[in-house]
Parts: sequence; C-alpha cells; structure tokens
Amino acid sequence: MGYRLIDLTLLSTGNHIQQPPTTSVYSFRREYLIFQGVFLLCGLAFDTIFDRFLLPSSVPSSPTEPSIFDASQASPSAFAGKHFDCLFSHECSLLLPRNILLVFQNHLQVPPAARFLDNTRFQVLVRSVLHPLPSLSPLPSLSVLSPVMTNTSADSVSVISRHTVRCANETSWSALLDSPFRLGPFDHLVDPSIPTAVVFVYEQPTSTPDVELIPVERLQRALTLLLDYYPHLTGRLQVNPSDGSREITCLGTGAELYIARCSERLNAFSSPGLLSPGRILMSNLPAAGNVLLAPFDATLEGVGRDPIFTVQHTRFRCGGVALGVRLLHTVCDADGFFQLMRDLAELYRGVRSSEIDGDSTSHFPSLAHPPHIRSCMSELSGGNITLEERLAALDFQPSLFYVERSADVEGGAAAVASSTSSVIPSFPPSPPPVVGRFLRFSHRELNALKGHATDPNGSTSSDSWISTFDALSAHLYQRVYRARLQLHAKDSNQGELSSPNFLTPVNLRNRLGRDCLPSRYFPNALFCPHITLSHDVLANGPLWQVARALHDLTRTISTTSKDELNQSLRWIAMQPDKKKIRQGFQYGNGSLMVSQWNKFDMYAGTVFEVGPVLVSPPFTPVTLIDGLAYFLPTEEQGTAAAAAGDTGAIDVSLALNQPLWGIIDQDEEFRKFRDA
Repeated sequence: MGYRLIDLTLLSTGNHIQQPPTTSVYSFRREYLIFQGVFLLCGLAFDTIFDRFLLPSSVPSSPTEPSIFDASQASPSAFAGKHFDCLFSHECSLLLPRNILLVFQNHLQVPPAARFLDNTRFQVLVRSVLHPLPSLSPLPSLSVLSPVMTNTSADSVSVISRHTVRCANETSWSALLDSPFRLGPFDHLVDPSIPTAVVFVYEQPTSTPDVELIPVERLQRALTLLLDYYPHLTGRLQVNPSDGSREITCLGTGAELYIARCSERLNAFSSPGLLSPGRILMSNLPAAGNVLLAPFDATLEGVGRDPIFTVQHTRFRCGGVALGVRLLHTVCDADGFFQLMRDLAELYRGVRSSEIDGDSTSHFPSLAHPPHIRSCMSELSGGNITLEERLAALDFQPSLFYVERSADVEGGAAAVASSTSSVIPSFPPSPPPVVGRFLRFSHRELNALKGHATDPNGSTSSDSWISTFDALSAHLYQRVYRARLQLHAKDSNQGELSSPNFLTPVNLRNRLGRDCLPSRYFPNALFCPHITLSHDVLANGPLWQVARALHDLTRTISTTSKDELNQSLRWIAMQPDKKKIRQGFQYGNGSLMVSQWNKFDMYAGTVFEVGPVLVSPPFTPVTLIDGLAYFLPTEEQGTAAAAAGDTGAIDVSLALNQPLWGIIDQDEEFRKFRDA
C-alpha cells in the first residue's frame, strides 16, 4: 500500500503581525530532512526502526500522553511542541511505499531551552506523517513552514475544567434515524482534519462592572439547547473506508466546553498605536489567540476521536470574555459556522431573559427559524441509487474536478523506487518562516483601489462592473506576485517559482436554488474555481486586467449553471473512491488563495449581553500557509460602532513567507491609496 506524505509543518501558535518582535524570536529552520527513497529497508517495518533506534526504552509510547494541554504548565515553546505532534498543513500528491521512506531528526537550530521535540513526540509525528488516508486537495511538493514566535503571553492562560455538552433533549439526536449520519458531496471535498476556528472577544461593560459577563452556566445551558437543533455535532467524524465518504457516528457522545482563565486584563492586549488606540488586536492576544481555542489534534485518529465542536470560555482578570470556537470544516463552511454562532447567541439571550423573568426551569427558549442540517444529496450515499443512475452520473466530466488514476499513483511510486539505486538526493534550502499580518483597508482606500481596478475604456454595460472583492483580490494577487519575482531574482536559494495561480471559494447558496439548498442551510456549499494568469499580465499589465479576470472567474459556468452544479455534485456522490477526487488547483510557492468573510454578519448577530469588540480567526498552524488570505469585517460593523464608524473597512488576514514582507513594506504601490 502507498502512503501519502504529509508536509512536515513546524509552526508555533504565535505569529508576528505588523509590529516587530519585542521578545526573543526563535526562527525554526528545517529540522527534519525527508529522504525520499534513500534506502530500501528490506521490508523492515518503519515503526520498528524508530522504536529500536530512536526511542530509549524508558520513554513511554505516544498513547499514554495526555490529550489535553494546559497552557499554564508550559512555555510557548512547549505549547508549540505539543501542537507539533499533530500538525499538518496539507498532504502531498507524492505517494511512497512504506518501506522506502525514512525521516531523520536532524540537529535543531534553536537555543537549548526551545528544544521541545523529544523522541516520543518525534515518533508521534512520524506515525502521523505516514497516514494512508489521502487529501482531496493535494499539494504538488513538500514544504516545511517555520514559525516566528513572538508572543510570550501564552502562560497567562490556563484551562481549569472541561465539560461534555449534550443535547438538552435526548430525542434530538435519537430522532436522526440514519446512523451513521451521512454528509454530502460538498462535504467530501474538505480535508477531514481542517477546522474553522474563530475567537470572539467581549469587553466587560463599564456601566455594569459587578454583573458577570457571559456566565459559564448560562452559556452551557444555551449550548445544550443549540445542540437540539444541531444534534449531529454531538457525534464523531469518520471517513468511510469503503468509499472515502464523510459520515458522523456515535451520536450523543457530546461536544466539549473548556473553561479557562487569563491572569491579565483585556486592555493589556489593546493597541497603543495612534491609528487604533485601545483596539483589541488578535496579534496582541495570548499566543496570538491560539490559547483561547480548545486543544486540537489534527491527526486522523484525533479527528475521529475528539469532538466535532468545541468552545473555550476564557475569562480575563477584568471580567472580559473570549469565546474560542472550533468546528470541523467538513461539516459546514464559514456561512454555516456564523449561522451556528448567531443561533447560539439567540438562545443565550433567551436563557438570560428567562432567568431575569424568574422562569428558568419551565421556559425553554427556541430559535425563531430552525436550521437545515442535512447535506445536499447526502441521500445518494449508501447505495441508494440504481446502477443506471450511477453510470449516468459518472459519465459527466466536471470542469473543476478529476479522479486520480491508479496508474498515476503506481507510476509515481515506481519512479521513486527505481531511482534509489543510482541517485544521490539533494536537499533544497530551508524555506523561510511564514508570517501572518492583519492589514486594514479603509472604505475610502478601497473605493480608490476599486476605481483604479476598473477598465478606463470599459463600457457602461451591466457586466463591466468591478466589485470591491475583485479589486482588492487583484491588487494582492499582482503585488504579491511582483514581490515574489523580486525575491527569486535576488535570492538563488528560493528555487523555481511555481505557476501564479489564484483560488477563491464561491458560496453557492443563492445559485443552486432553495430546492437543493434550503433557507438557513448549515453544511458546506462551496466550490473553488481557480485561474492562472500569465506572467506578462501580472508583472506588467494594468490592475484592471487582473480584476476583470477575477471577476469573470467567479461567474463561469462551473459556478453559475444550475445544471452543471447538480451534475458535478452527483458525479462526486457517485465516485466509488472519493479519496481519489482531485481539484485542478495545484498549490505552490506562486499561489494565492482568498476567502471572503467580510460579508458575513460576524458582529451584530453574535451579541450575548454585549456585542463583540473583535471577531477573527487567529493565525493557526492550519492557516499559516504562504499565500492564504481572508477578508474580514472590522469591529466597526458592530452595533456600538456602526453609527459613526468605517463600516466599509476590511481587515485582510494574509500569510506570506517572511522575506516577502520586507519587499512589500518597501512597495510604494501596495498602500498608495491609504490616505485617499
């Protein structure tokens, strides 16, 4: 059997965002050399090699390690080390036989105090790297992303308890007659180990300093009521071994609520700058927000064992609260995620009202509009279709997907094996660390950029307009590509630049119709079109040419034709081995991927006692990938600031290789309209 090699990703939970580090920075270089086909091990089991030669007999095996990590018990380095046991970036498209892969732990290029990866943890890593389950979004080459650790406040947060949360009414999940609960074609496209993780921050009102903000008991009660509407989130995810489809088993096992304390006041993490005085920044929060999320094990064993849905309630010394919410992406997209959080807030307000009215036992708050939780075309799983229907669905060839042929896999493995006897491998230089920043673009700046991205000679027809998303995406696409060209021109160690391709998810809720995606549809409903523009257009062309191409990308037949969409979904559902489904997009060091979240109701809809002052995904090991960006609404969208604030502003969460930031910082065109 072939084994898919996951990227060895060494990432800390901290990140460097905009401001230079004020504490010691450990830049971890490539500690692990990946030898592809260096030795034929003559059938000797890989685990035996590591057990015999790398692990001392006194070191316990990995199953005895605790699954919960208390941030108060270790430094940021140890926190990163714990998470490194189970991290992944994506899986690679290279398949290797089990007996020709050898991974060595090399010399650590870090201070002795930061050497957190002992032999036991290295063994855990190696075993997780050799998982046979493939990704549906393969990357063409190996990469090791290194962190820059700058935030030492992780020690200020400690988890004090953990609670299992189940439905308030047991019949909520027992009424789901189909067990396992099957997911649908949209959901099969998402890697099972990728979560959606967002932190919501709430300040203690100065008008009521003695009234507890978001008390744990009330939140827990609201969560039990929420799970009555989303009972499948109490189960556990599994990948069906027969066809690779996603399904949920063990309904009623429960979600989890973590209770944590932070020894600092929330204003200790506010911005002191002139542009945003007092504003809470994700980069300033403990471990850049990562320790405000519940622990997460991204190995496939961990994903199948641990809850689908977790919430961490962290109370700061001032009474402020952070809710760190993590939900496996394979059960819903960002649209569904924020719908879930709005529903939680609505139920919480109902519980609070019943407590104030003194009717907390007999009155059960309910949602005004219940969600739709069953995935589109999930009924096609499990063989509920005739052979003729299956063959007809498989005859269609979608434009965005293809099936990896077995011959391609076997040929790739054979090529690696045949090369081991005569080729001495060479190893590329260590890649630079990936650094994440939040960049705020004001409404005025975006309007000026939008005007610059509009064809000056264009017609006034209805199809010639350019959206803010088109303009900002095109601007980032072009400026980042030009920065990459400069970096590769002056640094020969950078290697060859991959094709400059661009990908963005498209929400299909309004395109497929209510018969397929009903109102308040919770599961995934995304397709990801992609495009590769020529070097000449990106390097030398005007911005409006790039913006026009991206505008057309999201309006192609693959994402606008209802017939095409339905046939693509049926094609996915009918695949006998969904693990072989591939998307045409090939990630590389020239790629840019943009997700548009700024249209979601992330602030006004998530009011508990008060509205949040910050709602944002932190830079996590999953999202700290070179070329990954999110467009986010700002706190100005919130109810308190909406009247006078810059509600049209967008925060761009952008991760890039560290040297690129130095070039972009010197690029006068990058923020030329900042003072527009």
